[in-house]
Amino acid sequence: MDDELRALLARRQDARQRRDWPESDRVRGEIADAGRRVVDTPEGPVLEPLR
Repeated sequence: MDDELRALLARRQDARQRRDWPESDRVRGEIADAGRRVVDTPEGPVLEPLR
């Protein structure tokens, strides 16, 4: 995972912890624009390639 994706994922996690769902969704969209999707697991979020 590159630094940009890592930073986006951290921003999304921060937004989720603050329960800022619109920001979390916006960052999820940025991650999708980078060709990845976020899968939330009990161990934490995982990035997978878009299919």
